[in-house]
Amino acid sequence: MKAITVLMSLFLATDVLNLTADLNSVRGYIESASYLERQNNPLVARQILKSGYQATKHISLLSHWLAMDEAMFQKLKQKHKRYSITRLETEFEKKCLDKWHYGLRCSEYDRQKELAHQEKTAISTAALEEIRTVLDKYNQLKTSMTERQSLLGSLEKSGDDTAKIKEMLAKHQALVNKVKRTRSDYLSFDVISPYLARTEQLVFISTIYNPKVSSILTLLPDKSLSKFRSIEKLREAARIFANVADQEILLDSNSTVRKQFLGVLKKFQEIAGPAQFDEFKPIKAIANKLKREKERHLGAQRWWK
Repeated sequence: MKAITVLMSLFLATDVLNLTADLNSVRGYIESASYLERQNNPLVARQILKSGYQATKHISLLSHWLAMDEAMFQKLKQKHKRYSITRLETEFEKKCLDKWHYGLRCSEYDRQKELAHQEKTAISTAALEEIRTVLDKYNQLKTSMTERQSLLGSLEKSGDDTAKIKEMLAKHQALVNKVKRTRSDYLSFDVISPYLARTEQLVFISTIYNPKVSSILTLLPDKSLSKFRSIEKLREAARIFANVADQEILLDSNSTVRKQFLGVLKKFQEIAGPAQFDEFKPIKAIANKLKREKERHLGAQRWWK
């Protein structure tokens, strides 16, 4: 299906070019690329501009190509929230779940009220399909900018029109830096951090259902049912956690979020104890990999290599 879509796009591109009065003119290439961009065919539009530049050697085609990438980047950037999410300690925890008075100062009413509050204020996470779409667009930008970098490098070596080339190289590099930084921020604060916060929230809910300290268990109406629900919440937490336990995106993310990942992992292990979930097994291996990596090799720079 993907191959058919690409072929149809290429046929469309050919039709557009044939409609252009002068196929060899710079204006013709720009108009064709602009039309394809409006038709949501950015990949083919960029190829038109690249082919046009190779045919005419006119720098304005590279400039238009750069503007097209900048516009795509701005659309991606608008979707980002750019802040880290962590689960905040609640009054219930301070009152009922501190290590010195575990369960001695809370009632069944307190427990049910806190459960209702946590379920009502569930931390939201981005849909996996949406994440894949955004990351795919960042990869498209990277491919596009890498190709243009190569052409600009050759142009710089030629020594022609040096001032314009230097100006364009500066704009190109500025965009590269923004894209690298913003992609890392997106991974960190729009993808990984909310998933980690939701994982931690589910782990907390599991402790409300079935705290580890035996003194509180006498307050629970049905120990076996509470224990079952606690395990189910831990299992759900493991599934949520596994969605961001991806070595590539973690290594490309911000250092604060990598620390958050290790912190949530530690908390999960403390609460789950000997419990084993299939989803949880690869998480520990990835955590070990994170601990071994040198900080200078991680983050936004890593993705661009």
